[in-house]
Order: sequence, then structure tokens, then C-alpha cells
Amino acid sequence: MLRKKSGEIEWLEFELLQGIPHLKAGVFLRHGGISQGPYTSFNLGANTGDLAEHVIYHRKQIQKLFNFKGIVTGNQVHGVHAEWIQRLKQDVGNCDILLTDLSEIGLLITHADCQAAIFYDPLRKAIANTHAGWRGNVGNVYRETVRAMHKVFGSNPADLLVCISPSLGPKHAEFKEYRREFPPDFWKYQVTPFHFDLWAIAKDQLEEAGVLPSHIEIACMCTYCNTEDFYSYRRDQITGRNGTIIGFTEKAFD
Repeated sequence: MLRKKSGEIEWLEFELLQGIPHLKAGVFLRHGGISQGPYTSFNLGANTGDLAEHVIYHRKQIQKLFNFKGIVTGNQVHGVHAEWIQRLKQDVGNCDILLTDLSEIGLLITHADCQAAIFYDPLRKAIANTHAGWRGNVGNVYRETVRAMHKVFGSNPADLLVCISPSLGPKHAEFKEYRREFPPDFWKYQVTPFHFDLWAIAKDQLEEAGVLPSHIEIACMCTYCNTEDFYSYRRDQITGRNGTIIGFTEKAFD
């Protein structure tokens, strides 16, 4: 991934999406904000215990930086419901998959160990942003995202480019109750006793859904291991959220 900076704000960009002038996407790190304590400093997650005005301020900073008219996010509940964003609105309810083909609207997923996956269809000019914790993996939220993009936009899975944010790595993805939490076909992903490779699960699920291996970029950066850049719920419990966002610029359809 490529590290970028504007003032004190820092974010990561995926190499797979470089050179697409009408597309803005990034994973925002925890630098350059005004939040304090366990939320220091660029917390993008609401309902974390941080002051609401701090979160709003940070989101507006991203909106300005990427030149979006607005940002849309949902109440993430570790499900597989997809919401098609057809206009700029503030509240889309319980939702872990956001879809749009509109320009100047940023789709935001917040996360602290979970995966955020951005999907881009270069032919249909459509995008999605998906929240996937381990429950989302169990529900195969990536397959459901591919299905939703096909249903709404006619996307061919083989055309999609998919990028997955930094998230919980195998060293710290411990599941002592895995026989109860995971289906048997997940057990092969156990790399050491009780530790699982959620990155490999995501890759295999995307490929099984029809996404080409060469069209997948997984950050393979562990949020638990890097306190400076990433919030981690497993590490700290009370903490903020990083944010992954994707949107089209105003010239997307010229």
C-alpha cells in the first residue's frame, strides 16, 4: 500500500486502484485529528464513546480532502444487508454493504480489526464498500456484495477490483470457541492452535464468488500489531475506529 499525507492527516491507498483518475479511495490512519484519550486522534467511529463533534469534524475533513459532497455510512451490525445509495442521505440504518454509482458521494466503513473491502467495477462505473468481521466472513458477506453488485448494476464478478484494508492478522485472530463460532470448512484456516487466517478466508471467498486472483489486493497489515496507525478493539477494547472510504469524483462519467 502507498502512504499519503495532507497536513497532519495520513491515509493508505491501494496499488491496484492507482491510475484511476475519477476514483478516490483510502484507509485513514489515526493521525491528525482532535480526539483524545483512547480515541486519539483521528477517530471516525460514532457510538464509540468519543465526542460526536470530534467524529463529525474528522468526517468533514475527509469530505473536503477528497472533494465529496457528502459521506454515507450505515449502522454496522456484522450482517450481510446491502443498501443501494441513490441519493445523499445521512442514515441508512443497519447495513454492512454500501453500493452506489453516483459521483461525489463517499461510502464509509469504519473498523478496528474488522476488514473493510472496497469494490470497483470499471465497466459499469459502480462501487461498493463492505464491512466484514469474522461474523461477516461466516455469513460470506463478500459473496453477498458480489451478488448485490450484479443484481443492481449488472456487474460481472470477473470485472471487479477488490481491495481489503488492514485488519486483524493471524497472530492475533484467536478463537478459543472456534468449533462453535466457525463452520467446519473454516477450520482448515487455523494456522496455530486457536488462531485463524482471516485474510486467506477473505481471499478464497472472493475467488469463489468469481473475482479474479489478480484483481484482489489484501493489505496483510495487522491492526493489533500497529498501535501508532490503527485502532484495535481486541487490543484496547475502548478505542476509536479507522475509516476506509471510496467514491467517484465529479468527473467520473465525463
